[in-house]
Amino acid sequence: MEVNDNNFETLLSSIITSTSIMVAVGIPLILYIVANYKSKREDILKEMKSIYPKFNYFRELIYNVFQIDFWKNTKAISKYENSARLGNKEEMALLINEYEFLNLYSSYKYISEKYSEEIIYNNKRVFTHHDILEYIVHANRIWYAITCRKDYLPEIDMERLNNLKSFEKKRITESIAKLETEEESKEISIFQIADISGEMEGTIIDSLSDLTWYYEKPLNPIVKHLSWLMALSFVAGVILPLLILMYKPSCSCIIIQILLWIIICCFISTIFLTGKYVKSIYNQKNEIT
Repeated sequence: MEVNDNNFETLLSSIITSTSIMVAVGIPLILYIVANYKSKREDILKEMKSIYPKFNYFRELIYNVFQIDFWKNTKAISKYENSARLGNKEEMALLINEYEFLNLYSSYKYISEKYSEEIIYNNKRVFTHHDILEYIVHANRIWYAITCRKDYLPEIDMERLNNLKSFEKKRITESIAKLETEEESKEISIFQIADISGEMEGTIIDSLSDLTWYYEKPLNPIVKHLSWLMALSFVAGVILPLLILMYKPSCSCIIIQILLWIIICCFISTIFLTGKYVKSIYNQKNEIT
């Protein structure tokens, strides 16, 4: 009986020791992965915020241009604005099908309104990936409608743009100067604004799109699974064996067999998930390069 007791205690001690080693290695590794993930997100956020000023200057430019009434078909715009106020998206879509230039108008309107809302409420927020994708669509449309299409131009009052009031010209010129673009030296025109929009989309907004995608990328779910495995291993391989040693219940042999199978499953799962995590990191690096 004494030998059996010694074997019993030796087995439990072995379970506790082996599990403690696994947990002692696994938990610091998980903490390192989580800390590294948060550190990378902070670095990405800093890089995003370093681009925000130029992005906001572009939105400011579109806002200042939109304040000028340079659209010829004011009746179509009035109908569109009424539909927008009523939230009638179906009617707005029908109007855009009938008056295609409203596509361009809606892009100016979208960027302008978003910018003005943030100025009014002093809303200094972090742009989401979805936000940036919307800006890509509208910035590209402002460029494409003028540079690649000719049927939009008859809807634009060029004479109004060529005869800007002094304060209008000053505001637009200052906005363009802030962007430090190659278009700065050119005369103000709808073509200049379109070229700037295309340039901003290809450089600033596309960069923000990539950064926001990485910023919003969640922590690898494998790490969460490993955390649960470590917790289960600690309970089944350390806490419960210690309780068994202390109280020595009558069904100890059955409990130990169950615990052994749980620990074995945890060991195998940990090895499998760790390999899977390493492989995912390797594949991610290959995608970046």
